[in-house]
Amino acid sequence: MEEPNHFLAEVEFGNPKTKDCRNFGICRIHAIGKTKYNNKESCQGCTTIAKITVFNRHHVAMDFLQSHLPAHVYQKYFSTNAFLVNEDYQYTSEDGTLNFTIPKGRYPIRKKSRLFKVIFKVVGSRFVP
Repeated sequence: MEEPNHFLAEVEFGNPKTKDCRNFGICRIHAIGKTKYNNKESCQGCTTIAKITVFNRHHVAMDFLQSHLPAHVYQKYFSTNAFLVNEDYQYTSEDGTLNFTIPKGRYPIRKKSRLFKVIFKVVGSRFVP
């Protein structure tokens, strides 16, 4: 059994196929502590910090603290029981050791106290230790 791969990241919500990340889904993921991130096309105020866990080749979990979600982000993305992804999102780490694709769809939001967990079924996952 593979060991889970954890990292903290800045997650920007929205559709990756739109210039300013409109609509629903994951627009960008930027691992914290790797390099300075500065994207002028980002959706202002639509980002938060998440703990991301790749715990097998088919699932990626993202944990979000409600206290780190701006009110408008909570209302738009987390106020229902499902996290909506309008378009496939492909992630590749800067060093190329991790990649996965989150297919478009609806993913249950597990709420426990002030922690929100979304487990995404992913395709094409690869982790090179």
